[in-house]
Amino acid sequence: MCVKVNPKTMNSNHRKRLAIDFNFFINGHLTYDKTKIQALGDYWESLDEHNSWGGNWKSFLDVPHFERRLE
Repeated sequence: MCVKVNPKTMNSNHRKRLAIDFNFFINGHLTYDKTKIQALGDYWESLDEHNSWGGNWKSFLDVPHFERRLE
């Protein structure tokens, strides 16, 4: 069996254990609605300049994604 490897995922902060994706449940329903998660994402980013929330990204919106950059 031959498995193709995506170079983007090989350099992922998930693989480096610097990122996590959360599932958000509000009133028992899964949601990735940016407006409902915004306060938490902003709080995460306010804790340290190296913290990043995918809900604030410009190129690719990734609401469940929270990460810590090394640089």
